[in-house]
Amino acid sequence: MTIDPAAAERLRTDLVGWLTTVARDGTPQASPVAFLWDGETVTVWSEPDAPKVTNLVENHRCSFHLNSDEYGLAVVAIEGTVHLPPDGPLCNEVAPYVGKYTAVFSSAWGLDLDEAAERMRQQIVITPRRIRSW
Repeated sequence: MTIDPAAAERLRTDLVGWLTTVARDGTPQASPVAFLWDGETVTVWSEPDAPKVTNLVENHRCSFHLNSDEYGLAVVAIEGTVHLPPDGPLCNEVAPYVGKYTAVFSSAWGLDLDEAAERMRQQIVITPRRIRSW
């Protein structure tokens, strides 16, 4: 899948994206998430009993997007399908994630990455079906 270089750079460097899932009653649920883009997939970690995970167990389709600029430009939006590995690595075992987030977890969010990894045990892997950017 071809992706605009500016969008690819934002997927590598932005710290927060929005994962949108759909609840059983059809209500969309948008959740801010830390994420890792590897050039092909977006990976998120979550607490296993979080509503977004429950939603994804029932419906493997989702959207993921980054914040736009203040004028509604610099948009990056992904429509994809999700895989929920039952025994994927913890976020603190993935070197690019550790490099991207260790300082952010402690300084901005007041969390220790290792402690957070114990809670956020469910890996969510999003495979894009469509990427829109402008």
